Amino acid sequence: MLEENFKQIINIIKSDIKATGLKTAIQVNHNLIELYFRLGKILYG
Repeated sequence: MLEENFKQIINIIKSDIKATGLKTAIQVNHNLIELYFRLGKILYG
């Protein structure tokens, strides 16, 4: 029983880490796109 609970906890932690990594990547990409858009407006009006 204790081993099964431990496996569940580890799976929850792994899932949370993966989800957080994905959210981080999406936010970084969003910020880069905004930066490139601002640079384009500066360079091309």
